[in-house]
Amino acid sequence: MPLLPALLLALAAPQPPVDQNPIDVLGNRRFYGRPFISPMGEPFRQRVPHDEPLADWFQTADLNHDGYLTVEEMVADGDRFFAVLDANGDGRIDPEEIDYYERVIAPEVQGEPFGLSGNLAPSADDSALPDNSQKYATRIGRGGGHVHRSDGAGRYSLLNTPEPVTSADTDFSGSVTLQEFRAAARRRFNLLDQSQTRRLSLSQLKR
Repeated sequence: MPLLPALLLALAAPQPPVDQNPIDVLGNRRFYGRPFISPMGEPFRQRVPHDEPLADWFQTADLNHDGYLTVEEMVADGDRFFAVLDANGDGRIDPEEIDYYERVIAPEVQGEPFGLSGNLAPSADDSALPDNSQKYATRIGRGGGHVHRSDGAGRYSLLNTPEPVTSADTDFSGSVTLQEFRAAARRRFNLLDQSQTRRLSLSQLKR
């Protein structure tokens, strides 16, 4: 067959559909690129190569779809995820549920080992920490220099909060109540609302 007709025939052939439920050879679900972990700790992942996890979360949290997030919507988003984490429905995220969150739902929060020294920006919930030892972290970079970076969920989020669920436990009880989770949502919204407009747009968060 001449080259040109063969090329036209190849272009006209139907293209295989995008794999909407990619599974690897071991039977595990595949994901693409970096995940995004919401301010309240919910992971959003790329299920196809061009997904935007940050935009997926924003559209979920923007309840009235007006293109802006308010503090009330941030709290409602936290309430929705709290209900997912509170598997037994007792009104608190207990240690077993926290363990399931860290191992299964968002294993990214387990992070990597790092040295405790340097001047990393304070996390979203520094006020909840018993002392200053966990506030700052650095990692040794190439050539021996210090590369300041976030750890755990902070690498994939808008805030440097390595573990967004347990950091809401401000009374150090080992569990997180709905009231504590709502207070964390308000606190984190205020940290993101640097212009103090009481609303957040997707383009603002991307910057």
